[in-house]
Amino acid sequence: MLYKNGSTIQTSILNVVGILLGFTISILAIFITGNIKSIDEAKEYKTNIKLHNKEISLYTIIVIGLIYIAIINAILLIMNIIIPVFFEIFSFTGRILFSINIFLLLHSIISLITVVKDFYFIVTKNR
Repeated sequence: MLYKNGSTIQTSILNVVGILLGFTISILAIFITGNIKSIDEAKEYKTNIKLHNKEISLYTIIVIGLIYIAIINAILLIMNIIIPVFFEIFSFTGRILFSINIFLLLHSIISLITVVKDFYFIVTKNR
């Protein structure tokens, strides 16, 4: 389907980013407040990854990933509200910003899939 004007593209992207942001925050809230034994075990499971010379837990890695995705989605949401005000989507600058927008959206979706997969494996205790 070809879009004839930029407003429908921006509206579609705003809807997708809003849903992704809500989903990310929901998973983060469930993961932080969830009283599941496997999540408690993930807090104790140390990885080989070091942050400030301390080994971090699997739980911390997932929380950092979810916060990162929430920040990227918030930036995308703000960007998609501001871009149409200042730039026409079919101008040269608009196309560059649109390309950056699509890249960040795909990056956000792929990162979210990775974190949800890790969350699933923690909850179901599959390794």
